[in-house]
Amino acid sequence: RAISLNDNKMDYVIGMSFTRLRNAGAYMENDIIVHLYSIGIIGIILLLMVMLAVASVLDQYIQNIF
Repeated sequence: RAISLNDNKMDYVIGMSFTRLRNAGAYMENDIIVHLYSIGIIGIILLLMVMLAVASVLDQYIQNIF
């Protein structure tokens, strides 16, 4: 419903923001779907890249300690 109300074809790619999703009256229990609609595919990819970079740095730091 929120996607059809917003009427923007780029919502799947760049997201529609968490606030707009909540104000549209859509309540979704599945976290992955909520993240897909709120931050979009590009946001998910950027978030995963940052998480993997931090994990890599922490792994190297831990290996240097021990």
